[in-house]
Amino acid sequence: MDQNEMFERFVPKGAASFAVNYSGPPLDFYFLLQPRLTMLAFSAAVEPLRVANQVAEKMLFRWFTMTEDGAPIRCSNGVQITPDQKMQQVPREAYAFICAGNDPLKGLSKEVIFWLQRQRAFGGLVGGICTGAFALAKAGLLEDRRFTVHWENAPAFN
Repeated sequence: MDQNEMFERFVPKGAASFAVNYSGPPLDFYFLLQPRLTMLAFSAAVEPLRVANQVAEKMLFRWFTMTEDGAPIRCSNGVQITPDQKMQQVPREAYAFICAGNDPLKGLSKEVIFWLQRQRAFGGLVGGICTGAFALAKAGLLEDRRFTVHWENAPAFN
């Protein structure tokens, strides 16, 4: 993807704008999509990044989607998402999120758990979206840490 294509993807035209005094590189976000992820939660993470770029009229944020094997994945609502890439290590300064949904441990492979552990071991910033906290817990990344989980999922952590 060349610079113009990248700019058009991450900085769509909008009606409103706001001057932002920032000239550094964009912050990168990588989303590892799990089977039956919740589209609402995923969209709630991506849309503020898109809107910030649009309003600032510059590339403040970039985001990339991944699946374990690089194949399209279905959300809990049946919508299919084609990822940008196969699961891979992300740059240390990037943010990595695992996005899950209904039945968060179904389809959670050893490779994904290892990916989460490696990201964290090499100093990466790792988080979970929706029930992504289940994967973080399975990877041992929530021990002695405070985190939030939706009230309907809390009993599964007991």
